[in-house]
Amino acid sequence: MKITSIQNQRIKNICALSSSNNRKKANLFNVEGEREISRCISAGYVFDSFYYCPELWSTSGNRENSLSGQELLHVMLEGKTPVYETSAQVFKKLSSRENPDGNFAIVQSKNHSDLANITLKDTLILLIIEKIEKPGNLGAIIRTAESTGTNGIILCDPIIDIYNPNVIRNSQGAVFSVPIVISDNESTQQFLSANKITPILTTPSAEKIYWDIPFPKKTAIVMGSEKDGLSDSWLKTNFTAVRIPMMGTSDSLNVSTATSLVLYEILRQKSQNTK
Repeated sequence: MKITSIQNQRIKNICALSSSNNRKKANLFNVEGEREISRCISAGYVFDSFYYCPELWSTSGNRENSLSGQELLHVMLEGKTPVYETSAQVFKKLSSRENPDGNFAIVQSKNHSDLANITLKDTLILLIIEKIEKPGNLGAIIRTAESTGTNGIILCDPIIDIYNPNVIRNSQGAVFSVPIVISDNESTQQFLSANKITPILTTPSAEKIYWDIPFPKKTAIVMGSEKDGLSDSWLKTNFTAVRIPMMGTSDSLNVSTATSLVLYEILRQKSQNTK
């Protein structure tokens, strides 16, 4: 059966998932694109349904490490996921992209509330972000975290949910492969203490510059919100704090840029220590 009307009830239900509240109520979210859906499959997510438009499928070859539209369709059929072909008009109604590639899936959410889902190691990098509110920034941060071998991300009291389509897109699907836990400041600090993980706070008021300190083998980098930075529940502790030097008139960096600098400094130090 081919869906050709944007008034189709199934299409209306999918469009309703653009709301975070509706995603949480339904325990569902949408994933769009060859690369993102491929990564979602690799991460073992359960698919509710798959929508495809062959006339929008790419003819220029597969992206690296991703399945083509035809291959995605085969995987869905093999896994007995309900599949629906759509017209180009209907697919563009579903899509949030300027040039959609004709692949769209509805997926069951996972539970991200258990700190025990973070695998502990003797050498460990964790990233903690408090009250992050911009999906584009979170997506970019997750992508950087994966690229630097970060072992897990803890989101303390986030304003947005990780299944926001812009988070998924900006992370290029890395949101499915990096362990992510949603928690609060108190529980997170207890977790760090119990597992002897050293928090390193990032704040413009710190005296130490981030590249001047040796990062411990088990480190948790703590980043604040875009709007307010870190709250007193972090700043009033005796944890080590570092800053990124600012030479111009700006007093802060975009949180995704700041996170990248610190994570790559940890990677640089680890690389030097293994030589």
